[in-house]
Amino acid sequence: ERLSRGGDWSFALGRHIEAGAGFGYYQATVPPVYEAWVNEDGSEIEQDLKLRIMPATALVRWLPRGPGAAFQPYVGGGLGVYFWRYSETGEFLATDESIYSAAYEQSGTSVGPIAVFGLRGLVSPAAMIGVEGRYQWGEGDLSQDFLGEKIDLGGFSILATFGYRF
Repeated sequence: ERLSRGGDWSFALGRHIEAGAGFGYYQATVPPVYEAWVNEDGSEIEQDLKLRIMPATALVRWLPRGPGAAFQPYVGGGLGVYFWRYSETGEFLATDESIYSAAYEQSGTSVGPIAVFGLRGLVSPAAMIGVEGRYQWGEGDLSQDFLGEKIDLGGFSILATFGYRF
């Protein structure tokens, strides 16, 4: 199960430079499968791993063809503040190989860089549609309740975009 949404507000800083701020929401839940371990009755060990990231971003884009071109490729970068929450709930395998139920949760705020590239096209003098690739870097600290010390908050996204000039 995955859900992702977001929005940006951008403004021109010159003929070829655009700055913007945005906020997003990403959530994913995955059920891991233990290949070598099952419950005593033969059923799977049930567990859910859930990550939610709400990034607040500040970006600068360079549009080499300018804002009036019918097709506008661009590249850019910026900074993201990632408000995140990670949880593991369900059944777990103890060191003595017994199975127990538990819920572990960690949340935090992290900061990391973002790189963007995209292409958008005008569909009217004020409206445009496009596609954007975005890579964010970031990690969060996990408590000793988890197997690792860090969680990777980075990754690549492909976004469908719609813009309207006021």
